[in-house]
Amino acid sequence: MGKKCIIVGAGSFTESALPLEEGDYVIAADGGLAYLEQLHIRPHMVIGDFDSLGRQPDQGNVVRLPVEKDDTDMGAAIRQGLQKGFDCFYLYGGCGGRMDHTLANIQHLAALTKAGKQAVLFGERQEIRMLKGPGKMVFPPGKKGTVSVLAYSDRCLGVWEKGFQYRLEDYTMESHVPLGVSNAFTGREAVLSVKDGLLLVITDRQGE
Repeated sequence: MGKKCIIVGAGSFTESALPLEEGDYVIAADGGLAYLEQLHIRPHMVIGDFDSLGRQPDQGNVVRLPVEKDDTDMGAAIRQGLQKGFDCFYLYGGCGGRMDHTLANIQHLAALTKAGKQAVLFGERQEIRMLKGPGKMVFPPGKKGTVSVLAYSDRCLGVWEKGFQYRLEDYTMESHVPLGVSNAFTGREAVLSVKDGLLLVITDRQGE
């Protein structure tokens, strides 16, 4: 997968440890610094207006943003990662709390995917991804929980779901019809593919 840009925001997530590898770059987006402090991880950069954190961080490499701005702290952190040349983004603490911020982070996820980057948004036992056509995702045998597949584009053409509890074959998904909610893994290898369009894919790891 290569080096990752790991961004931690002020929302909720359940990981007790982050999958850090040599060469990864960690950014705290505002209140995400408090989570990293609990995990005893010192970020490479801290960015935000610090309304969520409630204090001014005293470590080095702090980027202070104005309260009145055109983007969220998470969005500003993503731009920093892009400027540093990262192609893989793990976003933690971008779900829960304010619905508008959660939706904004899903939009950031879509923008990264459309730009050809790998990106995952982690919530409370949920992992949120985008799949851009033509493309596919392969889930290994033994995976548990549910998966919801929704059209993020107006229409997604040629959607296939194989190896799940419910099967789709060459289906056209539309953004106003939530047909793909709450499918389930069966223990077999499962494959999701789309010919054209952008799919929102939410896996729930409950039971793993």
